[in-house]
Amino acid sequence: MNSLNERLTIKKLNGTDKFEYKIGGKNIGYTKPKGFALYIEGLGYVAFDINNPYTLRKKAMEEILKMGFMNYDNIVFINPIS
Repeated sequence: MNSLNERLTIKKLNGTDKFEYKIGGKNIGYTKPKGFALYIEGLGYVAFDINNPYTLRKKAMEEILKMGFMNYDNIVFINPIS
């Protein structure tokens, strides 16, 4: 199993954390997502693009947590802005 999979945890986002929203590498604002997201301490939230953490219902995230990811080739890690 991928060692990153072993470090995955589920965190709830309640719409208060801000994430930069970029188009063409230029920051045009921010998003405040709600839902459950996968998180790895020291790396950040799992995302498939640079703008938003990947969020789903908790049950779906629990299923992903059980299986893990096959690889992390298309995954980026993002963190909220302060």
